[in-house]
Amino acid sequence: MMKPVVLAIALAYVSAAGSTTGVLETDLKPQTTDAFDRYPSVLQRLSREQGPMNRDEARRRLSIFRGQKSDWILEGTREVRRRWHNQKYFTWVEQQGKTVDDLRAQEDPAYWISHQERAAVIDRRIVERRS
Repeated sequence: MMKPVVLAIALAYVSAAGSTTGVLETDLKPQTTDAFDRYPSVLQRLSREQGPMNRDEARRRLSIFRGQKSDWILEGTREVRRRWHNQKYFTWVEQQGKTVDDLRAQEDPAYWISHQERAAVIDRRIVERRS
């Protein structure tokens, strides 16, 4: 299975190379937290592990997305969202040491809204530390 960072690099390579016509069948764009050029060591490691990236290699790595079926995708109904939430128990409570109350708090939309509201403060701190 291809690691996510390899996919992001393949997408970035194809995008940087110009038109993606014939390369991507969808408007797939990776979400990143930092500029791509912040990871030269990752690029070097991937070149050693996966081989050098070029247009043909980027196409090969992205080809796994062509012809994929969507029968594994679940609609985010109330029941499915409850299932996803319950699957977090092991990771949150047993591995990370959070409490069941911490996990239950996530059921309330206000929990997520309060976290989204923190984004501006976090962004400002990032900019200050980079300066």
